[in-house]
Amino acid sequence: MRDFVYMAGNILYVVVKSFCPVRTGNLVTNGITMKSDGSEIYIGGDLAPYAIYTNENWNMFAPPLQGHINPHERWIDKAITEAVPLIKSALSGGISEEEYNNILKKYNKQVQNTMNSIAEKSRLKAEEIQKSAWRDL
Repeated sequence: MRDFVYMAGNILYVVVKSFCPVRTGNLVTNGITMKSDGSEIYIGGDLAPYAIYTNENWNMFAPPLQGHINPHERWIDKAITEAVPLIKSALSGGISEEEYNNILKKYNKQVQNTMNSIAEKSRLKAEEIQKSAWRDL
């Protein structure tokens, strides 16, 4: 028998990760977790205590955030809005195994593409630093 709650939770998990803002990759790789039965998703925690600042309107915080626009404001809400129809289908048994796997692949691919982009930026920055260090010798 298929576990519809796990499927729905896993869909939400991959969709949330795909919407997650990425600068270093910590929040998306360590700060979004799912309870093993799929019934709960956690964002933030000890490894990413700054998560709240990535989602909320910065005017609710003290300076230096106050007065600035958060470019990622409401990313969690946007992810949930996208995931809701998929979750409803999963909970009603309206998603085949193939459709479920394709959903996971689609959103995991988005996360992987984002992480690859971050890795490439880091590689280029490291190359730049290395060249600079050699010039300074």
